[in-house]
Amino acid sequence: YQEAVYLLEDSFYYEKEFITIDTSSWCERKMDHSHSVGFMKDKLAYATELSDKGSISKTVEEMIILYAKQRVSSTVVKKQISQMLLEITDRLSDMYPGVKCQFKRNQLNSGRLLTILQAKDIIPFATEYLVELARCINQDNQQLIVKKMKHFIENHYHENIRLSMLADLLNYHKGYLGKIFKDNTGEYFNTYVDKLRIRKSKLLLKQGYKVYEVAVLVGYHNADYFYNKFKKYENISPSKYRKNHISIQNRKGETAIN
Repeated sequence: YQEAVYLLEDSFYYEKEFITIDTSSWCERKMDHSHSVGFMKDKLAYATELSDKGSISKTVEEMIILYAKQRVSSTVVKKQISQMLLEITDRLSDMYPGVKCQFKRNQLNSGRLLTILQAKDIIPFATEYLVELARCINQDNQQLIVKKMKHFIENHYHENIRLSMLADLLNYHKGYLGKIFKDNTGEYFNTYVDKLRIRKSKLLLKQGYKVYEVAVLVGYHNADYFYNKFKKYENISPSKYRKNHISIQNRKGETAIN
């Protein structure tokens, strides 16, 4: 009887309609990182702004796992999810006031949300709402387009990225993207990528990675090409930079011991 009561209380977090003590629960799932609901809300707003449906869905799922582990009641979960979606709507509406969009807060179907019986069904509900919000703000806004480009570069700088690739992903002409990127950042696309790669490479060199290893890790598959790029931006060779910083670290270690 006690087991039955326990299962009924937590039934919202089980994936099956008929559950037993062996049925898998959301509270048993692992999270990549343990973050607060507030952090996840900020992450959701950012993912919505960038129209990143995959990240939206994953973050909502992480929130459900967190609620499950904290054994938050289904009523409270639905209330907090509803409030969070409205807050994100207001935040993004304030950020993009000039966007001609008919998206309204009342598009959140709170009645439908209240009828959801299992936590897993909140994920597509919230994702659908935020994807529609993203569609509305995703107009020809140059700052937002450039923000998406910078976000992509930050996550894929170690790959063989090209402006033409982003043009295909964002459905814009390559020449147009290159122009607005330069207008908004002050740098050409390739220069921006090179500078980011060099910044990342400096961190790796300080950690003791070999020059040829760093070249590959930051997206340069030709060590000589990486050498020339590094020297162009830092006025020092990567091997010399690595040697200097390793020497500094060794001296600091000796000082600490003494």
